Amino acid sequence: MRFASSGAGLAVLATTCVPSLDHTTSRITAPTVLAVRAEPPEAAPGAGVVRLVALVAGPAGTVVDAPVQWAFCAVPRAPTDATEIPARCLGDDPAVTSIAASGASIAVAVPSDACRTTGPETPPLGATGALARPPDPDGTGGYYLATRLTLGADVAFAWYRLRCARPDVPTDVARAFDARWAPNQNPVLDGVDASPSVSPPGALVTVTARVRPGSAEAYGRIDVRGQAVVDDVERVDVAWASNAGSFATARTALDTATSMSTNTLRLDADAPERAVVWVVVRDGRGGVGFAEAAITVLR
Repeated sequence: MRFASSGAGLAVLATTCVPSLDHTTSRITAPTVLAVRAEPPEAAPGAGVVRLVALVAGPAGTVVDAPVQWAFCAVPRAPTDATEIPARCLGDDPAVTSIAASGASIAVAVPSDACRTTGPETPPLGATGALARPPDPDGTGGYYLATRLTLGADVAFAWYRLRCARPDVPTDVARAFDARWAPNQNPVLDGVDASPSVSPPGALVTVTARVRPGSAEAYGRIDVRGQAVVDDVERVDVAWASNAGSFATARTALDTATSMSTNTLRLDADAPERAVVWVVVRDGRGGVGFAEAAITVLR
């Protein structure tokens, strides 16, 4: 899932003031939702059950039993700002539907009317009785359903990508798009390497993420202005976090030649004996993968 920020692909640290998962800091000091992976990462409403898995990082490591509360918010995302959170999704609004399941991993069905409320199909009548204008897609041609995660006093958001029909384009273009469409796949992290893996406090550690080749997928999208289907390739980026220090930068690009990305972690002077590094990869169309590695801190 895609994360969004108001200042959530689902990765920045999330708080009630800045409900975001596109993280700008890499140091974990409290339980924090870093990412949400969806299987499948894109689905049509009513097509079946989707598995949502939240990666929750904490000072002692991954919090596998985090009591995450979930909700869908049927308010379209602003296509001009993929990080903007609709204000209605923050409160108790009729557009917000709580999900009965809770925890770091849940199974849920995408609402059957999601393409109508947040996609290109004709939306419900507004408060004045006039038809609302359907939202525009993002730069990859996608429509998304806002997903709210609440962990204690903190709130974060992710966006689930919808597979919707395209009544807003000519029939021949829609047919061409359907003929070329293939389901998006989550990017895969084959491993995270830390060198050296045993270090004293204050040391610099080189961390390398190995992303499976092919994770940056080719896909077709509709060029609405050109009224045609065009070829594109996903941009994969990498986000970093640790409970034991700060990275040189919170986000890096993937080297497409090597399918790797490297960052430098400086361990804190009081780093715990088991330092954890979390790496999250996103493909720009809602696909997410994550993995972690441990570093032994000498005392």
